[in-house]
Amino acid sequence: MADALIRDAGVTWADVIAPETVQRELIDALRAEYEELQEKVHRLSVQKNELSQATVVTFYQRRRRVKRFAALIIALLIAFVGFWLAFELIE
Repeated sequence: MADALIRDAGVTWADVIAPETVQRELIDALRAEYEELQEKVHRLSVQKNELSQATVVTFYQRRRRVKRFAALIIALLIAFVGFWLAFELIE
């Protein structure tokens, strides 16, 4: 029965007798996975920072455009009122 359990588990008697080998392999696999996850977290952090900077830049660009548009509207309004007053004075 023990032979069947060991065979089904995919290990050998040597692995059962020397569990430190299995533990060492498990620890190595977990370390490799941990390092991969650390790299992924680092990449995602860099991407997040880049997106944050791009969002800030986009916000200020839009704000600048709105200010320019507002200044254009005010300039056109002043010009219109100036022409209207000039025509009123001529008549």
